[in-house]
Amino acid sequence: MRKNFLANIFSGLIPQQIAHQNAIRSELYRTRTAIEIGLQKPFASTGTPISELKGMARTLAMKANVGGGSIAAGGRGVRGCDELLDKYSQLIGMAKENDLQTKLSSGSR
Repeated sequence: MRKNFLANIFSGLIPQQIAHQNAIRSELYRTRTAIEIGLQKPFASTGTPISELKGMARTLAMKANVGGGSIAAGGRGVRGCDELLDKYSQLIGMAKENDLQTKLSSGSR
C-alpha cells in the first residue's frame, strides 16, 4: 500500500489529484455561497417580502433570487437557479468521485 502511494507521489499523480480536488471544492464553495446568498434575500423582485408570499409564488420568488434576481431586473431568474442547483449537484458528485479515486490510488480502501 505504502509503495503505491510513494510511486504515485513521485510519478506526479498525487499533486494532480490534489489540484483537481482543490479546484472542485473551491467551485463547490462558490456555488453553495451563491445559493445561500440568494436564499437570504428578503424580498421578491416585485418588492413583496418573501415572508408574505405563499405556495408557488414564494417558491418561484426564492428560486429567482437564487438565480440572481428576475430576468426583468437583470438576473437569470428561475432558470438561473435551476442551472446553479444542477451545477452544485454535479460538483458534489465530482468531489465524491475524486475522493474515491484518491483513496484507490493511495492504496487505502
